[in-house]
Amino acid sequence: MYDEHGSLRGFIQVTRDLTERQKIEAKFEGLLEAAPDAMVGVDPTGAIRFVNRQTEALFGYDRDSLLGQSIEMLLPESFRQVHAGHRAAYLANPETRAMGAGLELGGRRIDGTTFPVTISLSSIETEDGLLVIAAVRDITERQFVEQVLRDSEERFRRVFDESIIGKFLVNSDGAILRVNATLSALLGSEPQEFIGQPLDVLFDDDSDQARILELIETGEGELRAEMAMSDNHGQPLCGLVALTWMRELDGERVLLAQVEDITARRAAEQRLNEYALHDELTGLPNRRLLLERCEHAFDRAKSGRSDNTSVAALFIDLDGFKAVNDRAGHDAGDQVLIDVANDLTSMLRPTDTVARIGGDEFVVLLEQDDGLEHLRTVAGRITTTIRRQVTADTDSLALSASVGIARVDLVQEPEVSPDQLLRRADAAMYRAKERGRDQYDVFDTDLLERTEARQVLVQAIRDGLRHDRVALVFQPIVDVDSNIVVGAEALMRLTNAQGRLMPTLPSIVAAEVAGLAEAVGDRVLHLALEAASTWPAHMSLAVNVSARELTGRDLRIRVEQALQRHDFDPTRLVLEITESSILRAGPSALAELERLRQQGVRVAIDDFGTAYATLRNLTILPVDVLKVDASFTAGLPHQRAHTAIVHGVASMAFELDIPCIVEGVETEAQLEAIRGMAVHAQGWYWGMPQGPGCIPMLNPVPLPTARPDATRT
Repeated sequence: MYDEHGSLRGFIQVTRDLTERQKIEAKFEGLLEAAPDAMVGVDPTGAIRFVNRQTEALFGYDRDSLLGQSIEMLLPESFRQVHAGHRAAYLANPETRAMGAGLELGGRRIDGTTFPVTISLSSIETEDGLLVIAAVRDITERQFVEQVLRDSEERFRRVFDESIIGKFLVNSDGAILRVNATLSALLGSEPQEFIGQPLDVLFDDDSDQARILELIETGEGELRAEMAMSDNHGQPLCGLVALTWMRELDGERVLLAQVEDITARRAAEQRLNEYALHDELTGLPNRRLLLERCEHAFDRAKSGRSDNTSVAALFIDLDGFKAVNDRAGHDAGDQVLIDVANDLTSMLRPTDTVARIGGDEFVVLLEQDDGLEHLRTVAGRITTTIRRQVTADTDSLALSASVGIARVDLVQEPEVSPDQLLRRADAAMYRAKERGRDQYDVFDTDLLERTEARQVLVQAIRDGLRHDRVALVFQPIVDVDSNIVVGAEALMRLTNAQGRLMPTLPSIVAAEVAGLAEAVGDRVLHLALEAASTWPAHMSLAVNVSARELTGRDLRIRVEQALQRHDFDPTRLVLEITESSILRAGPSALAELERLRQQGVRVAIDDFGTAYATLRNLTILPVDVLKVDASFTAGLPHQRAHTAIVHGVASMAFELDIPCIVEGVETEAQLEAIRGMAVHAQGWYWGMPQGPGCIPMLNPVPLPTARPDATRT
C-alpha cells in the first residue's frame, strides 16, 4: 500500500505539475499572441512549433501552413546560413538563452518579396523540450529613416566642408568643434588650429564678443551682424556673421557659425559712397555732401553750442573756362579744374569746405564766419589765386573767377535753408559777372528781392510744365514785297496757378538758371510742331533755342526725335539762336548744328548786330537766316545810322545768299523803309502774336498794305 500510496502520491504530484505547466504554457502563449512583433517558436531543429497573429500578418502565411515547416522558409536564401549559425551558437551556450541579442537579417513573404528585420531570441522549456522564441520586427521604416538621416548628415557635411562661405561648428560651451576649408583659408590658419578655441576670441570688437557670449550662455536665439575680424597676418576683415543653434543627429545642440567675407564688398560700397559724395575729377565734395555739411553748420549755429550764429558761402564760377575747354581741349580743361580745386583747398582753413557742384562752379562753405570783411578778403584772395593764362596752341587764354558772397545769421533768419544760402551766393556771383567778371559781389537786399522773384518764376515754370500751363502764340513772318505770310515764330506764354500771364523773358532766364531750359524747350518744340503741322507746306516754323540748350549735349537728338514724332518736314523748321550764344558756342555745339543743317533744318541768327559778328564769322558759323535786331529797326527811317545798318545787313545777306528777316516792324514808315530790299519782316505792324489757328494768310492771300500803327505794350 505504501508503494501504491507512494506511487499514487507521485502520480498526483506529476499530474499537478503537468497541470501547472500547461497553465503556464497557456498563459505564455497568450502573451506571445498579444505581442506587437511577430513571434515564432521553433524547436532546436528549426521546425516551427508556434506562430502568433502578427506572424501571419507580416509574412502572409496562415498559421497551419507554417506549423512544422522550417524557420528558413521565412528567410531569404542569402540570410539562411547566417541565421542557422546564429541559432546554433545560441543553443550551444545556455548562458545566452535569457535573451539573444538582436540580429539584423532579412524576411521573406509568401509572395517572395523581402524586407529587413531584426530577430531577437529567447527560449522556454516545454513538455516537448526546448522551444526557441524568435521575436521578428519589420525594420523597413526604421532603416528608411536612418538612411534619410545618414543622407542628411552626409549632405550637411558636404555642404559644411565644401561651402564657399566660412563655417564653424561650436559646442554648447562655446568651443570650436569643426572648421571648413573656406574659413581656414580666409583666416590664414590650418583647421586644427581652431579646434577647442573659444569662438568669441576670433572677433575683434568687444561688443561683438559680448553678443556672441550672451548667445552661447543663453543657449537659444540667433544672431546676424557684420563683425570685424583679422587674419593671422593682422589684416582686417569684414565678415557677415550668422549664428544659429541646431541639433545634430546624436541629439547634441551645437552652434553653427557662418562667416561671409564682405571685405571687398564693403570697400566697393565705400568707394561708391565716396563717388556719390565727391566729384570724380577733383575729389572735392559734391553738391550732396556740401548740403549735408551745410545742414550740420546750420544746426550748430542754431543750437547755441557756438558763439557764432552765422554761416557763409562763396559761389565761384570760372570766367573764360568754356573757351579753354573748347580751344585747348577737354584734357586741358580737366587739368584746369584740378589745379583750381587744389589751389582753393590749399588756401583755405581745414574747417572750410571746398566743393565742386557743376562744370566750372565751386562753392566754399565757411562754418566759422569771421564777418563780412573777412569774407571779402577771402573772395579777393580767391580771384587773385585763380587769375591766370592758359596756353592753347599758340594762343594764351585768360582764366579768372567771379565770386558771389552770401552769409546768413541763423538767429535773425532761422527760416533760411542751406539751399537758399547757396542760391543767394549764386545770385551775387551772377551780378559780379554782370559788372565785368574777375571780381566778387555781396548778396544784399536788392538781390534778395530779385532772387525771391526768380524763385517765384521757377516755381511757376515747374508748375506750368506739370499742369500744362505752357502755351504758344505765333508772330507771322511776312515777305515784305509780296505781303505773303511765309512763316511764323513760336513764342512761349506761361500762366501761373491764378491764370495770370508770367513775364516771358525773365521766365526763360529763370528756366536756364534753374536747369529747366531743356524741359521748357522740349515742350515748346512739341507744341510748335503740333500746331504747324496743319499749316501750308510753304510756311516755315521758327523756334527759339536758348544758350543753355545750345551747349547741351543732346540738342540734335531732341530735335530729331521731335521731328520724327510729328512727322514734320525738317526743311520747314528754323532754329533761332542769338548772335551772342552762337559766338560763344564751342566746336562740338556748332558741329551738332551742322548735322541738323545737313538734314534740312535751318539755323537763324537772332538779334543780329548786337554782338558784332563779322563777315568772317558768317562764313564759318552754321547760318541760314539773318534776323536784324529790333533795336535797329526802331530808328527807321529817320536815323541814318540805323538805316545804314539795316540796309547794310540786308545787302550783306543778299550777297551771301542768306535770307534776311527784319524784326520789330511796327509802323507803315518802317515797312516802307525796307520795301524793295528782298527781305522778310515780322513785328506788331501785322498785329499781336496770336494762336496757331489765327495766323493771318494761312492760305497765301495778300495782306492789307496798311493798318493803324500798333504801339508796344
